[in-house]
Parts: sequence; structure tokens; C-alpha cells
Amino acid sequence: MDQRRARGLRNRQALIHAAIELFTAHGYEETTVEQISAAAGVAPRTFFHHFAAKDDILFDGYAERLREATRRFRAAGFGSPDSLWDALAEASSAVAEAIIEQPELFVVRARMYHNVPALRATMLRINEDWIDQLTAEVARWLNSDAQTDLRPRLAATLVNAANRAAIDLWVVGGGQGDLSELMAESVELVRPSIAAIERTVPAGGGSVSDEPRPLAIVTGGARGIGEAIVDELISTGHRVAAVDVNAKAIAHIGNSETARLGLLIPLKLSITDRDPVEAAVSNLAAEHGPIRALVNNAGMTLPGTFLEQTDEDWDRIVDVNLKGTFVMSQVVARQMVTEAGGSIVNISSVSAHGVRTGPPAYAAAKAGVEGLGRLMAVQLGAHGVRVNTVVVGTTATPWLLSRKSEGELRQMRETTLTGQLGDPSDVAAVVAFLCSSAAKHVTGQLISVSGGQWMP
Repeated sequence: MDQRRARGLRNRQALIHAAIELFTAHGYEETTVEQISAAAGVAPRTFFHHFAAKDDILFDGYAERLREATRRFRAAGFGSPDSLWDALAEASSAVAEAIIEQPELFVVRARMYHNVPALRATMLRINEDWIDQLTAEVARWLNSDAQTDLRPRLAATLVNAANRAAIDLWVVGGGQGDLSELMAESVELVRPSIAAIERTVPAGGGSVSDEPRPLAIVTGGARGIGEAIVDELISTGHRVAAVDVNAKAIAHIGNSETARLGLLIPLKLSITDRDPVEAAVSNLAAEHGPIRALVNNAGMTLPGTFLEQTDEDWDRIVDVNLKGTFVMSQVVARQMVTEAGGSIVNISSVSAHGVRTGPPAYAAAKAGVEGLGRLMAVQLGAHGVRVNTVVVGTTATPWLLSRKSEGELRQMRETTLTGQLGDPSDVAAVVAFLCSSAAKHVTGQLISVSGGQWMP
């Protein structure tokens, strides 16, 4: 980790600890950002580099930790545990681990949110989002439809209530004692009810499907935004081939739980080489069934202004960003046409619209991707293939955060209407929607996920 990144992490932790002390001593509403910054020994602008508002400190990383609990349930499910209760208990254990990572912060928040309506509303929203995620996973476990079968939401709600009861008791005790053990005891009490839910056949025989997971391909899928898209597509029911040219990144995701369970297929491949692409697509379809979705996320850039860019850099940037999208789309679309359906999502950038200065080849290539996407939508629509393009703004990927200073990140946030950088999950959620049947009447569109950096 470089010194700048390490300093940023130290500042973030100092702000969190300062906020905990001030909230405890003076109350949430009486504490200001300036006081937190001063207690942490940093300037207020550093505070806003890490957090949009003071309530963000109280919920630091909590939503992501709940998503990790959902992933634990999913992994347990495909690992074939003994019962639905076992998988739900695994998710509950992940929640306990998330709280134990920051116990002081959680206790302070829990004590305050009852008396601060805004905090309570945020907590309830995060909790409801998690129940929705878990409901969808339980529905897949039960092979049912959460829209018509009450069992998935009932199971998710029961486990959430068991968690909540244990957490409340732990908070009353000042965060002392073994929370993991307390939550395990609480979840054990709902085991008979969960078992009954799993045994019960829903009214009308339920909505059961034996269809395998649809296959999706995500290029540039081993890192950054691509990795988030892969995770989101898996969570929404796809099996995903993650294509990347980086051997180290492919090896890393190849060791993941989702890869071991067969939900993720790591594939080292250069998207500009037609013959290997055709062979890989053919092999994927033969082994896993027809490709239902393609996400052209792979891209690259090199530094240089218009007056500085070399022919070699131009060719390389355009080759990956534009030719790679063309090659992958054409090869996959030919198969989709024979299957009379599919969704292709291209990833573009606000750079195509002059929002950011930078390499001309990248802006030109992404503009070309958008034009290509519109033409594909027109020519493939009659064959049941939808094509859309997501225009991405400045996004807080690990790559960006590790290479930009606090001042540079602050300037980037100031270019958005929300005052915040995007998260890879923001892009992933839109892509997953476009790949789903919910978007069956959406094609030929440019959809901006940029915090208002560019508005169509």
C-alpha cells in the first residue's frame, strides 16, 4: 500500500473514532463536522473526502457488510448445506462478524437512532434492503417466486427478527459479551419455524422451475466495475463467464467461492483476437447453454493530450475499447440471433461527451461504442436482441482510490450533482436490470450512471 493510500486510511479511522467520542459525549445533533475534523486532527475538507455527511460515519460500510452476509447465504446454498436454516444461520453469523468489526460504532448508532428520526429512517432503509436481498436468495433456494409465495419473505423476516432481538440485548449490555454466540442462540430458536417453511408446499403447488442459470459474459470482469457487475449478475441468478486479459486477476477470481461452486467461470482472453473469441464463445455455449447476456465492460486508456497522443497509443486504445466491443458483440450476437433473444450492454464513459479532459483516443473510442450500440439495437431488435449502453461517470474503483490524492478526489466529487463519486455497485445494478426480463422493452438507450456529470 503506498503512503498516500495509507495516510487516507489513517485519516478515515481517526474521523470515525473522533465522531464516536463526540457523539457519545455531546450527542449526534450537537456535534458538527468541524468538531469531528478538529478532534481527528484533519481539515474539514478531509472529512468530506471520506464522507458526504456526518451520518455516513455511523453507517460506514454497513450496507456492504450486509451484502456480504447475503453472499455468504448464497455460497452456503450452492455448497449444499443440510437445510435452509443452516444457510440462514451462516448469513446471521456474517452479520454478527460485521458488527464485531466496529462494535463501538454500532453501539453508539443503536443508542442514538431511536431518538434521531433521520438516523432511524436510514437504518430501517438499509435493513429493509437486506431483507429484500435475502428474500430473493431464499426464493431461489426454495425454487419459488417471491412475488406469489410468502415463504421466502417470511423466512428472511424471521431470521432478521432473531438477529435484531440478539443485537438489541447486546446493545443494552453496552456491547459486552459474545454477540456471535447470542445471535446463534437467537437464530436457533427460529429453527423449527424455518424448517416448517422449507417443508411447506405453497398454495397452488408453488412456482417451480428446473431451468438452469442463464449464462452471461462480462469482459473486463476480474477487476473494478467489471467485478461488481459479475457479482451482481450472479446474485440475480446468472452463471457468469468473467473475461479478462490480466492473468493475475483471473487467477485471483478463480480461487473464489463462486468459482468453486461453478457460478463464475474465469476466462483469460484477449477480446480483440477474433479466432480465440469465437472458440471461447462456442465452448461456453456448448458447456453451459446459450449466452443470454453480454456486458462489454473491458476498456483501457493511456495518458496524453490531443497534442501529445501517439499513433501507437491511439491504435491500442481504440483497439481495446471499440474493436473489442465490436468483436465480442458480433460473435455473441450471431449466437443470440439463433436463439431469438438476448441482451447486450455496452459500457461507455462521460469522456465521450467532453465531460473530462483526457486522451482523445479514449473519448473517440467510447463515442464510437455509443454509436455502435445504437446501430446494433436497430439491426438486432427484430431478432429479439436488445442493446443498451451505460455511460459511466467517475467511479470509486480500487484503482482510482489507490492512485488519486485527497485533493484530486475532492475535485472529482465536485463535478457531480450529488457531490459524491459513484460506486461500482451503482453501475452493476443498472447493468443487471438491463440484462433482466424487467427491461424487456428497453433497447437502444444511453443510460447515464454518473451522478449528473452527464445528462442525456
